[in-house]
Amino acid sequence: DAPPRPRSCIVMAHDRGSHLDGRYRQLADALAVQRWLVALPDFSANVSKREEWYNSIRMYCADYFLPRLEELGIEVVVCMGFGLGALACVHIAEGGRLHLKGGYSVIPRVVGTVLAYPEFRKPYVLNDAELQKSIALLVAPTLVALAQGDQKEARRGGMLELQHKLLERPVEFVEFSEVPRGFLEHGDLQKEEVRMAAAWAVDVVCEFCHRTFEAALAEVQPVEDREESSF
Repeated sequence: DAPPRPRSCIVMAHDRGSHLDGRYRQLADALAVQRWLVALPDFSANVSKREEWYNSIRMYCADYFLPRLEELGIEVVVCMGFGLGALACVHIAEGGRLHLKGGYSVIPRVVGTVLAYPEFRKPYVLNDAELQKSIALLVAPTLVALAQGDQKEARRGGMLELQHKLLERPVEFVEFSEVPRGFLEHGDLQKEEVRMAAAWAVDVVCEFCHRTFEAALAEVQPVEDREESSF
C-alpha cells in the first residue's frame, strides 16, 4: 500500500544568503522523516527594498505557494525561520491570511511558528513599534530556540516573550547556550557540542511540530469528508 499523503507541512525560511547555503536541505530531509512535507523556498532578502521583500513573500504565499499546498491536500503549516527568516515567517503568516480571505479556501492554515535564533534588526525592523507589530502577526504557538549572541529582544524577558504574554499566546523557549547562532545550518559538526545541540534541536522541533499539528488537525474536517459533504 502507498503511504498516506501528508496533511502537514513545515515551510523553512532561511537566514541571510541563499536557501541553498549550509545544511538547510539536510535539515529539511531530517524533518521529512516524520512524514511531513517540508518546503524550502528562496526568500532571499533585498536590503535596499524592504517593503518589496515583505510584499513579495506575502504575494508568493497567497498566490502560488499556499494554493499549491492546497492542491496537494496539505491542511496545516508550521513556519520555521532561521535568524532573519523570523521576519519571513511574519509575512508567510500574512500570506496565509490572504489565501483564506473571502472563504474560497479553508486550507492550508498556518498553525504555529518555530524561530531559531530570531533576528529583528535594522533595516528590517526600524523601531519597537514595528517589532511589536511583527511579533503580533506571528502565528502561535511559538517555539524559540536561542543560542549564543542572540539579541536581547529575542531572549527570555525580551520583547518577543512580553508581546506573546500581552496577547496571551503560548510561547516556549529552549536555550542552546554552548553553541553560537547559526549552529543548525552552519555549525561545525566536528565539534561535539555543536553536533549534540543540533541533534537536540531537531528533536525539540519535531516534538513541538507533532503537538502543534495534532492539535490543529483535530479541529480540521478531513479533505475527503469535505468533498463528500459537498455533493
